[in-house]
Amino acid sequence: MAFEKNSLFLLECLVEFTATYNEQLLEFNGAGLVTRVGKRMLEQKDGARRHAVGDLWIEEPHAFFPLNRFEISRYFEAPSSKEEQLETDRLVEIIYNNSKMFHFWNQKTHFLVPEVSSLVERILNQHCIKCSDFL
Repeated sequence: MAFEKNSLFLLECLVEFTATYNEQLLEFNGAGLVTRVGKRMLEQKDGARRHAVGDLWIEEPHAFFPLNRFEISRYFEAPSSKEEQLETDRLVEIIYNNSKMFHFWNQKTHFLVPEVSSLVERILNQHCIKCSDFL
């Protein structure tokens, strides 16, 4: 996330955080808080939803989560056929053109090492500054 100086959205998040903080509910204090405040700020009087208000812009989920978390581990494997290679090429293009980031779902993948020419290896080699020394 990035915010302009004096962000109204960030101020609203901080106000709600201090008013509702619960040390037993980490998601409630983090992602849940951002979602609640964002939804509240994006509601119009007629109940319609907007994608932007003030300094808040809501992206579609695929901008951050282009791959399904239940299938993420298969993208660490190299394509085993021409069809899989074409599918990987297509997905890489979609991610490069339509996504703001790539979520690795670390809870599911922290123990995996991307194989050469896998989708994950291609993304890391292209975009990950920190990872370039390791791969």
